[in-house]
Amino acid sequence: MRIKRLIRIVVSILPLVIILGLLYVALYIKPQPEEAKTNPYPIVKRDRFYGVVAPTPTTVWAVGSHGKIVRSDDAGKSWVVQATPVEEHLQDIAAWDDKQACAVGNEGVVLVTRDGGKSWTQVKTPLDEVVKVETAGGLTLELGVSAGMGGDKEKEPVSQVPKKLMAVKTFPDGSAWAVGEMGAVLSSKDFGLTWERRMKKEDVAWNSCAFIEKKGWIVGEAGRIVKTDDGGQTWTAVKSPVKSSLMGVDFRDKEHGVAVGLQGVVLVTEDGGKNWVQAPNATIEHLFYVTWDGAEWVAVGDKGVMVKGDPPGANWNGKRMTDLDTSWYTKVRKMGDRYYLSGARLAVLEKGDIKFFDKKL
Repeated sequence: MRIKRLIRIVVSILPLVIILGLLYVALYIKPQPEEAKTNPYPIVKRDRFYGVVAPTPTTVWAVGSHGKIVRSDDAGKSWVVQATPVEEHLQDIAAWDDKQACAVGNEGVVLVTRDGGKSWTQVKTPLDEVVKVETAGGLTLELGVSAGMGGDKEKEPVSQVPKKLMAVKTFPDGSAWAVGEMGAVLSSKDFGLTWERRMKKEDVAWNSCAFIEKKGWIVGEAGRIVKTDDGGQTWTAVKSPVKSSLMGVDFRDKEHGVAVGLQGVVLVTEDGGKNWVQAPNATIEHLFYVTWDGAEWVAVGDKGVMVKGDPPGANWNGKRMTDLDTSWYTKVRKMGDRYYLSGARLAVLEKGDIKFFDKKL
């Protein structure tokens, strides 16, 4: 009897319990919106991009710190991060078209893609050659091997061999050139898949190169300049009017070229690089890159400075691209009316207005 009575009591108060429970939920428990699952923005302010290239009006690649590569297929409106097999800083990128490209960087890293960056592959170069040597004490040392064109091979502990590649240039016939530390001058004839050394190792950092057919020019630290007239078979040192490092070089034809460097240095040649003269400074800021854009010379560098020169290279003027930015820029590439910039920030300059692609974290 007691059990039946207890059941009747429970059944009688159950509706009241349910009503009170629902009332509590309605008054005190607020629904929480489910957080939208979003991917992080591909470019943020902590990123550093050292190289940029625009092989088509809509395609843009940029490479930079910790092996990061981003690509846009809509002229910078949106970007995607492309996976790479390395974490070393990438210093430069060049492209044969919107499918095939090559990136180079620290520790002699060379990456190539043949599918628009869906996959990047690290390829070996002469800078990667290592031999193992047994010491008298039974220790095994790994030595980096460096050899010039026909020169004797030299061996040094791997950790002591500077191997940073600073710049890469590609050409329509599938060839490419890359330059960097310890006199590294490499060339490829098969879209970057294999490389050979084209200059004997020496204690100099080459920062930039330019080639037109079989003629080529390389600039580097301490004002060093070398030139070739036979496609890199032989190289000739050229007298430079400065001792400060030269960071960029470009030619608009086989005779007329410009090199730029630290402290706003601008050098001009009118005889294929045999002789160079220093132009009046348009800025005191470091200049890191120069390009001929089809109408004038354009150089970029520290403190957001852009310097422009007329075709002969006689008249130069420089100013900051915007008073709101004092970032350093390492590369500038023109595509149509746009100048894509890489450096402390990734940006585009169009009709005098600069737009930054990064977002704050």
